[in-house]
Parts: sequence; C-alpha cells; structure tokens
Amino acid sequence: MDVTYKSHKIKQELTDPYGKLLKSNPQRSKLMFRRIEELTSADTLHDLRFTGGSCHELEGDMKGQLAVKLDGGWRLIFEPADDPLPRLAGGGLDWKSVRSVRILEAKDYHNG
Repeated sequence: MDVTYKSHKIKQELTDPYGKLLKSNPQRSKLMFRRIEELTSADTLHDLRFTGGSCHELEGDMKGQLAVKLDGGWRLIFEPADDPLPRLAGGGLDWKSVRSVRILEAKDYHNG
C-alpha cells in the first residue's frame, strides 16, 4: 500500500530510530516500525486482517479511522487515503480495495 503521513512532524516522530519514541519506549518503537512495514508491504487494507496487529475500524468520534495494536493500550491510528473512498454496496468500507492510507498518530485512546 501507499503510506503517507498527516504531517512531516508525525512522520518524524513515528519513524526516527533515534527520536523520542525509541528513547521513551523501545518495545513500542519496535512494534511501530513493524506495523508501518506491514502497512507498506500490504497490497490492500484487507491483508492487515491477517497480521498480529488486530487491525480494526474505530467508532464514535474516531469513525472513519482505523487502528493497529502496538503495546498495552497504544495504537497506530490511520485512515484510508484513496479518493474516492472504496465502499461496499451496503456503504461499509471495502477493505479489499483500499490501496493507500494516511498515518495520523500513535496514542493510547483507551485512557483519556
């Protein structure tokens, strides 16, 4: 898949091997790199359903976004970036047709 980032700052924060994330939590940093590699290596979003990251659609005020597990409650949060957004006949997201995503952030949205 084509992977982009919400901003240059987000890309730097999440991918810099010598940055704040690695220093604060090496395990989370390692998982971050793995999840980004899984996104990059996938042909479509559907391929992520079969990885260890438990890729899932979010609800409520985060509807339209997806997440993959890092550690504890931390998740890598992203959104489909295809234009137009691939939809199924019933209106849901067509995971088999999503070929690009935009990484938004990494956070623990369960606590706060």
